[in-house]
Amino acid sequence: MTNSVRADNRSTKDRGEPVCSRRVALGMLAFGSLQGCNSLRNWQKTDEFAKRSNCPLGNAATADDYVSHLNQNVDRIEGWRAGRVHIRANHIPLTAEIAVQKSQLLRISVTSALGQEVDLGSNEEIFWFWAKRNDPPDLMFVRHEEMAEVQQNMPIPFEPGWLMEALGVAPFDASTMTLNRAGDGRTVALTSSHLSPAGIPIRKVITVDACHGLVLEHGLYDPKGRVVAQGRLKNHFRDQHSGAVLPRQMTLDWPLAQMNMVLNFDKIEVNPGELPQQVWQPPQMPQTRLVNMAEAMRS
Repeated sequence: MTNSVRADNRSTKDRGEPVCSRRVALGMLAFGSLQGCNSLRNWQKTDEFAKRSNCPLGNAATADDYVSHLNQNVDRIEGWRAGRVHIRANHIPLTAEIAVQKSQLLRISVTSALGQEVDLGSNEEIFWFWAKRNDPPDLMFVRHEEMAEVQQNMPIPFEPGWLMEALGVAPFDASTMTLNRAGDGRTVALTSSHLSPAGIPIRKVITVDACHGLVLEHGLYDPKGRVVAQGRLKNHFRDQHSGAVLPRQMTLDWPLAQMNMVLNFDKIEVNPGELPQQVWQPPQMPQTRLVNMAEAMRS
C-alpha cells in the first residue's frame, strides 16, 4: 500500500475506541443514510425500452439466455465514471464522484459544502474507507485476501463482489442460477445461493425485465427471507458509443443496518479510457492514521 501515513494497528481497546469494524459500520451508516434527491432532469426511457417495443427476449427464454444477454452488456463495459452524482442527506445537498472499472477498481468520493465527507475505494490489493464524521476519522483498509476474515466481524454485511455486479462491471455465472417467472410475465428472477463469509446461507436474486433484459433489482436475502442488501435500478439508457445499457438512478439499501442511499447520475461516461493511477489509490491525508482492519481485529 502506497501512502505516506504510517498504519496504526494498536489494539482498539488500548486506544479506548470502539472496534474498527463498528467504526467502519458507523461511517458507512453516515454515508448510507443519505436520502437521494430527485434528479434535476426527468430522464425517460427511450422508445427502445417502452412496453410497446419489440422484445429481444421471448417467453421461451431460459436462464442461460438471460444470463448470456446480461453478460453481453457487461462485456461492453470496461468501466465507467460519473463526475456529478446528486445525493441529499438531512436536507443538505451532497455530490459524489464515482469511477468503477473491471475487475476490482472502485472509487467513490462524497463532498458537501463543507468539504470532503466520505472516500471509499478498491484497487487490486486493498479496499479502503474514510469518513470525516467517524470518531476518530481514521483511514481504514483491508487487503482483499483478508476481507472474509474482516467481514465475519463486521455488523454490516458488505459484499464487494455483489456491489461490482450491481454497478454493472462483473459477469454472472449461469451455472448457479435458476429462473422463475413472475405471475404477470413482466419480470423474471434469476436465483442462486452461496455462503456469506460468516457461513450464513445467502440467497441472491436478480430481477430482470422479461422483455428487454434490463436488470431492475439485485437482492441478497438471509435464511429468514430478510433483505440483507438490495440495489434497485431505474431509468435505463443505452450509451451511444459502447452500446451498453446502464441506469440513471440507483438505490442501494442495507435494511438490517438501516442504510439507504439513492444515487442520481447527471452524466455517465462509459469506457473513459485509462484513468490516472491516483484514482485507484487511497487519498493522501496528513495527520490521518491508517488502520489495517485485519491486524487491528487480531490485536
